[in-house]
Amino acid sequence: HRGLDEATTATSLLALVLQSATERHPTRQALAHALADLYGAGLHVAVGKVGPRQLLTATLEWPTAALAGGRRQLGRGLALLRDVLSRPRRSRRDGAALDEEHVAAQRLNLDRTLRSLDDDTARRAARRCLALAGPGEVAAREALGRREAIEGLTPARLGAHHAHLLATAPVDVFVVADLDWPRARAAIARHLLWP
Repeated sequence: HRGLDEATTATSLLALVLQSATERHPTRQALAHALADLYGAGLHVAVGKVGPRQLLTATLEWPTAALAGGRRQLGRGLALLRDVLSRPRRSRRDGAALDEEHVAAQRLNLDRTLRSLDDDTARRAARRCLALAGPGEVAAREALGRREAIEGLTPARLGAHHAHLLATAPVDVFVVADLDWPRARAAIARHLLWP
């Protein structure tokens, strides 16, 4: 979670890119196969708004109980979630930049999403009222960011933003499972957390 500011659009784009591919799973199909190997796990990466903060959420739902090797499944799922969050597919030319093809595709998707918000007359009117009633107020800011900001989000800038978030943004981890806290904590420390 982080404040709503000039990097809000970058974080929204990053959420889309993170869900596209990782270094270990370099295509959507490879990532889908990894999810299928976790008994049809569901992955969702998105942004939302709570008060003055933008939340980047990554949710992975998969069965770990009543399965042969359920203990291993917990570690495998957490490791996949770590890959999604901390090891997105990088550019072959510049290892600090994110993959050009994935960034370009997701820039187009974010632009379409933001454009579709303008097609929702009621939502557009409510946003306009909030902006007029409280210029500069958090309530007037969209969690997805602004279309005008998409143009400047290059793979290099997005890669730098990703590195900055990993190093500085507060992280909350929620685990809903039938397991005890010491086991959950050990699994998170071993498989999910990044340096």
